[in-house]
Amino acid sequence: MIKRILYLINLIFVLLLLGVYAGTYVRPEALPILSLFNYIYPFVLVINSLFCVLWLFIKWKFLFVPLATILLGFDFIPRFIGFSSEELPKDELKTLKVTTYNVGSFAYETQNTSELRNRNMDSILNIITTENPDIVCFQEYSSSKKGQQSFHRKMIKDLNYEYYFAPSESKQHVSGNVIYSKYKINRSGCPFPMKENFRDYSFIDIKPWKESLRIYNVHLTSYKMTEEEKSKIGDIRSGKISDKETSLSVKDKLIKANIERSKDTRQIVDLLNQTKQRYILVGDMNSTPYSYTYQEFTKLTNDSFVKVGNGFSGTYNGPLPAYRIDYVFCGDGIKPLTYLCGDKTYSDHKPVTVSFEFEKTE
Repeated sequence: MIKRILYLINLIFVLLLLGVYAGTYVRPEALPILSLFNYIYPFVLVINSLFCVLWLFIKWKFLFVPLATILLGFDFIPRFIGFSSEELPKDELKTLKVTTYNVGSFAYETQNTSELRNRNMDSILNIITTENPDIVCFQEYSSSKKGQQSFHRKMIKDLNYEYYFAPSESKQHVSGNVIYSKYKINRSGCPFPMKENFRDYSFIDIKPWKESLRIYNVHLTSYKMTEEEKSKIGDIRSGKISDKETSLSVKDKLIKANIERSKDTRQIVDLLNQTKQRYILVGDMNSTPYSYTYQEFTKLTNDSFVKVGNGFSGTYNGPLPAYRIDYVFCGDGIKPLTYLCGDKTYSDHKPVTVSFEFEKTE
């Protein structure tokens, strides 16, 4: 009797895992509730794996259903944990290093005093100095142009990022998805009119090799949760029960954001299909590796983490589950060599840095 009850419980988790798989192929606007399944993949994967071990010892015939379900989505596992071995650059002069970083307006943990903001800015500058990437793509970025504490001035004067593109720029400020480059920018712009200051899509064209390369820097729709809602989610993760009103509000915001991101995603996919030169797509996608957004992007691009990442790589620092939501994708003809996700908490996101080499075409 106990075995049958356990098996029924196992079947529930098998169905949940199948729901995760299905959700990556179904547009969120078509079946909104299914878009929520992508957040539970690590949990249901672990539970089904534990059941596999259990059945191996007490009822081996029951093993096949959860095992077959896990194997059905075997390609999901490298999105969760990296097993790849990094390739050290043979010639660093022929590699390109790209960093993406959502700096959260330098106000991590609502540190809005000038002293704390300046401390965050100095710490982030130290990260950029240490990694020394050729290209830096910021999201949720805003900086004055002048003054001793100007992050923008320090990037240009102190760190030698001579070239940059800012979607929103005045005589005093730069903001938006700003891109800094050590290579001359031959062309730059925003493919679409800006929806919001922090949700624009920006791009630059550079020539690090013999051919032109385009870098896209994007920030997809966020969840727009209040600090109270985020803290409630943190309580849930700690085992505390949240009130019904907050739970429904969080669910509605998750679904709404998933629907908006699916529209963003198709817009960007159309753009990538029209891009003739080789390209790299980076940014804060606000989407897990088990989402519709991720599935659509990887039809055209390679996920650098899957190719050369190792271990777990959650890029989000906040009270929400620490999923990987910041990505560095690359199109055909570009090979990722190394992947590094920072571990410092100067923003609610971690920086991701990837080194690439250019693949020769015959």
